[in-house]
Amino acid sequence: MRARMLAGYWLFSPAIEYRYEKVAGHGKLLVPDEPNASTVAAALEGYATGRFQSIAEFKRFLESHPAIPRQRNGAVHFDRVRRMLERPLYAGYITFEAWGIYLQPAQHKPLISFETWTRIQHRLKGRPTAPVRADTSAEFPLRGFIACASCGNPMTAAKSTGRSRRYAYYHCYKRGCPECRKSIPAAKIEGDFEALLADLQPARQLVEMLEAMLRDLWDARLAQSGEHAKQARTELAQISKKTVKLMDRLIDTDSPELIAAYEGQIKALAEEKARLTEIAATKTGPKVSFDACVRTALDFLANPLKLWRSERAEDRRIVLRLAFGDRLSYCRHQGCSNPNIAFPFKALGGFSTERSCMVEPRGFEPLTSAVRLQRSPN
Repeated sequence: MRARMLAGYWLFSPAIEYRYEKVAGHGKLLVPDEPNASTVAAALEGYATGRFQSIAEFKRFLESHPAIPRQRNGAVHFDRVRRMLERPLYAGYITFEAWGIYLQPAQHKPLISFETWTRIQHRLKGRPTAPVRADTSAEFPLRGFIACASCGNPMTAAKSTGRSRRYAYYHCYKRGCPECRKSIPAAKIEGDFEALLADLQPARQLVEMLEAMLRDLWDARLAQSGEHAKQARTELAQISKKTVKLMDRLIDTDSPELIAAYEGQIKALAEEKARLTEIAATKTGPKVSFDACVRTALDFLANPLKLWRSERAEDRRIVLRLAFGDRLSYCRHQGCSNPNIAFPFKALGGFSTERSCMVEPRGFEPLTSAVRLQRSPN
């Protein structure tokens, strides 16, 4: 069984994203089981890129898909979610430390790249992030993001019952704040926020210029991909030599401290070997086209208000994270005050201002007097 696992075959019960299937030349092999495979792959990519800022948001995304198995109470168990994030099986590698197997290349098709899996592990080891409120809904998309300009406390939101219908309001409930319990209509706050997003929209020429710059950078990186693959193969040979030396030292030593140190170094080299193997195996040309890679980002930069008006609450949360660096202060009399705009919009907006100030409206021609001059007969 250990020999088969070293050959790249998983032996135990498959994860919910895979199922066993008889494949010629392999016997029973893991194959992606849809739709769970695509759902988990999207969730893992989202956590790696920061689309999901916390494990709770990752878990909530899985629970929004009915095909994902869950407990009787309708929730996906937190331990299962944590194992999903840590399992290298999704990146095409097998780890079973009880048998001394660590990051062994697998035969089955991976759901994500090893680079994505590595980014996930770095995020798991980093500083935890507070999850988005579970009660954040499409009805109050700015709850928790809009802060009171007087005290800085995040506003909450609720509906009040009138004579004929219910009315939505945002409130500050900080004791001692002069704005405490003073309601602001949700339509007013959200209208002012949409006006702010509309002001962030850069000129079309700037977006086209940014796209041209990114395309040039894309072509330059593409031209260098062959050189990167060659360099990765050279480094792989060096890592293999280092691993052999560490294994020899591990066999010769009896010290528990040295054994633990050597094992840690061997694991680190195994991770680096997996990363370089993925780079060395990269074929000429990207996995996706330029448009598929950056089109969504460019569309967002060109018109953030369009994504904000999406029917998906998740899209609105993305706008809040990408367009602003912090909570937005709001005053009932002055509206949004001193917004911390994200760097891309600052850069585009600042460049647009510089371009508009370079030439005065009258142009380069010298000023002429409105009084007609008479030429002297002499």
